[in-house]
Amino acid sequence: MRNDSMLVFDFEHALSLYRWGTSIYATSSGFFSAPKISIGAEARSRLRQDTRVRTSEAGVALGAEYPFDRARTTAALLSVSATSYSLDQKATSTLADIGKLSSINDGYASLGIRHRFNEHLVAEALGGMTIKAVEERESVGPMARSKVTLSPFELDEGLILSGDAFLDERRYNTTQEVLRNDGAQLALSSGFAEGGLNAARVGFGIKRRDFFFPRDTSGTLIKQERSELTLTLHDDFFYPIISDRLNASVSLDIAPRTITRRTPDVDLSALS
Repeated sequence: MRNDSMLVFDFEHALSLYRWGTSIYATSSGFFSAPKISIGAEARSRLRQDTRVRTSEAGVALGAEYPFDRARTTAALLSVSATSYSLDQKATSTLADIGKLSSINDGYASLGIRHRFNEHLVAEALGGMTIKAVEERESVGPMARSKVTLSPFELDEGLILSGDAFLDERRYNTTQEVLRNDGAQLALSSGFAEGGLNAARVGFGIKRRDFFFPRDTSGTLIKQERSELTLTLHDDFFYPIISDRLNASVSLDIAPRTITRRTPDVDLSALS
């Protein structure tokens, strides 16, 4: 069994801003039927000396993979993660501070399976429970994650295809909150005479995140749903006009994006 580990400390000071943090990562890669375990943790803080505002965030993640066969074709997966964020304001709060969150904690635990169909295609799926605590509101709900990876393989001479697709869906029952991060992409590269290369990639993504804002000074919160739909088109063209002396390179990027916001708790007709 091989063990790899890393420990990092950092500190930064610029004008009235102080930043410091630490991170650790350790993994054990098992051979044959031995499980593979990895753990990572990170903690960071930032202090503005002039306003005495300090933010702190920390996270820890644990992953385990237990193969069912010596070839590690199929394996059981365990994934556990937790994060925390806090805001500490020493100065007296102003109207501008209304709506700022001072404490956010969330995490999840999931079990799943990974299967390698061949040397190019791998799929995994996990399901479990997720929890989120914002200020004094706590909510628990189901979650599902999956990923399909297509590693580069040659369709024809000089024509290489690769891609991946992923899904991350989380729902919190008490607050009716939804967290979504889904997407997919495909990449195709082709070589042609005299060292030329054309690489194209197309992808799309669907995201959703819900935010909570105070309705008024009573402290009642309303929910705003933010959804984002993205499409990306990228193409790189390379051609050596004179070998090792003069090259031509052209890149094309198209990335339209649509963002919609919805506040179901607010009746706009009542505001007119």
